[in-house]
Amino acid sequence: MKYKSFFKLAPTEGLEVDRIDYPDTALIMWDTRQHFEDMVRPHQLDIRCIIFVVDSADPGRLRVANRSLDRLLRDLPNANILLVFATKQDRPGALSVAEIQHQLKLHQLVDKECGVFACSAKTGEGIEEGISWLIRQLKQQDGNILPAVRSCPPFRQCGEGLSCR
Repeated sequence: MKYKSFFKLAPTEGLEVDRIDYPDTALIMWDTRQHFEDMVRPHQLDIRCIIFVVDSADPGRLRVANRSLDRLLRDLPNANILLVFATKQDRPGALSVAEIQHQLKLHQLVDKECGVFACSAKTGEGIEEGISWLIRQLKQQDGNILPAVRSCPPFRQCGEGLSCR
């Protein structure tokens, strides 16, 4: 997504922090397969939104995804915007956006703005639309979001821990 091209990536190990610049906005993205509390104190982070990626071609993992999302929402109470990418929509039998919304029980999140976007990481379809929606939501809540993301978080730790590029 950062480089406007799509290529195969290895799964994230530890926590990867990256800044992505758009024409009038910059976002800091945290990418992890672990829980934040395993690495940092989540209540100390100013995280205002969550991007949650669901494999819509593997319905058997939705129960695990639902538990992970519940824990993430509990760990990050200031994150009042949730963007869900229902990925692998290019695969036959992929669950629809409506099915993903139902399985993740997103109708129960009354205190959060939720957007679910069908996408394919392979082709890039749907990703730009989801990020554009997220930026609009952040701007509606905060006006100008640039000042909050001018630099990476105030720590650097390389190796298996935190990193900031």
